[in-house]
Amino acid sequence: MQERWDTKEALKRTGADPDNISLEQLENILLFPFLLERGFDMALEEEFGPQKTYEIVSKAWYQMGKICYSLLKEKLGLKEVKDIDTLANLIKVGYNNLLNPVTLKEDGKDRKTLHGSMCSFWGFGQMLLGMKATDEICKAWREASNTFIAGIIDSAGLKGIIKGEMIHAMCLGDDEDIIVLEYVK
Repeated sequence: MQERWDTKEALKRTGADPDNISLEQLENILLFPFLLERGFDMALEEEFGPQKTYEIVSKAWYQMGKICYSLLKEKLGLKEVKDIDTLANLIKVGYNNLLNPVTLKEDGKDRKTLHGSMCSFWGFGQMLLGMKATDEICKAWREASNTFIAGIIDSAGLKGIIKGEMIHAMCLGDDEDIIVLEYVK
């Protein structure tokens, strides 16, 4: 019986060298969550229709934001997140961990913008499913990002103090993803 997860051991058992993993092996590992998410979306839509699916998927992404908040807070050694600077860094690390690399472009006192020029969901969607920016799922992904961000903000106890939104999304045809965080006035 497995007592504790050991990523290196799991990679070894697949035949991969955990200290020298290939790009193809990494893509295959990253592909599973994408396929799982798409499979659930499609099954839910078949069972419940698009509106109910949207509601359920939004709730799931919100919960993922809450879980990520807890994991990232621990990873970054934070006791709490009470300001926009710390929140922006936490969200940046979270997106980077999802292979959606973002950088802080606007670093104002009351407003931060994170910009990303790569998105693993959009990349896999194009590569595997031939998705286009006009596909309905792309609109849902941007909204999922917003509920994910809301889950992080709410978990930090900053609801009503700081708001966050993805205002541009590559999956909708924009040149880059842009996340805006700002204090509520």
